[in-house]
Amino acid sequence: YVDVKEVHKRRYLLKNCALEIFLLTGTTMLFAFESERIRDEAYKAFLKSELPNRIDYESSMSGSLIRKSVLDKWRSGKVSNFDYLMHLNTLAGRSFNDLTQYPVFPFVLAQYGAAELDLSDPASFRDFAAPMGAQDPGRLAKFEAKFEALQQMHAEAPEPYYYGSHYSNIGSVLHFLVRVEPFTQFFIQFQGGCFDLPDRTFHSVAHTWRLSSSISTSDVKELIPEFYYFPEALINLNACNFGRKQDGTPVDSVELPPWARGSARTFVRR
Repeated sequence: YVDVKEVHKRRYLLKNCALEIFLLTGTTMLFAFESERIRDEAYKAFLKSELPNRIDYESSMSGSLIRKSVLDKWRSGKVSNFDYLMHLNTLAGRSFNDLTQYPVFPFVLAQYGAAELDLSDPASFRDFAAPMGAQDPGRLAKFEAKFEALQQMHAEAPEPYYYGSHYSNIGSVLHFLVRVEPFTQFFIQFQGGCFDLPDRTFHSVAHTWRLSSSISTSDVKELIPEFYYFPEALINLNACNFGRKQDGTPVDSVELPPWARGSARTFVRR
């Protein structure tokens, strides 16, 4: 059983009272303090310590008269899209050490059914001017109608909103990483001791895109960084038994677009 008050307390501490340290070895450590005051005192103590390689990350990324910001470096091609997005996630307080605030990466492609992927065709890409909930005009119209209906309801009605879910949450992160330990065990705990129903398990990239971009009335999630560097997350290397879908098809490794030629590495690279 989950203690809801404890969950909310932990989320508050991680969001408002945390301090993350990045070491030269590549290791990161996330500390959650009892209050913002204690966190600030710990941070001041770090600043006073003899740490020759210490860098104030936020100040370093924002730039100065003699140092370009990460935005300027990205614009001039000195920082890749991937690195720039990782910097944005870090500056926003997102961390691989916190499943409730995991880094968010966008859907980039919109073409998951063709035998060949034409990267010179604009239709191969999602609309970057809109969130996932506004990719499909028909579904967006339904969200807008819901928003207007909520506006017209009485004062005791909830605050008007377009989307009833978030583009990232602990459930969606574990949904994508269910084939990789320790996330497999985390997912089972999250689900109350078992895997999700086979038809709801992450089993197809194309189906995931359709859910997030058009056919679902509640799913507007984006992706996670692993889609752009970690093909093993798409392969059932641990032979987990996810069961069979209603049509009898077993859920195993993730179904890839035809242009990936059955290779998770090819999919991630493209």
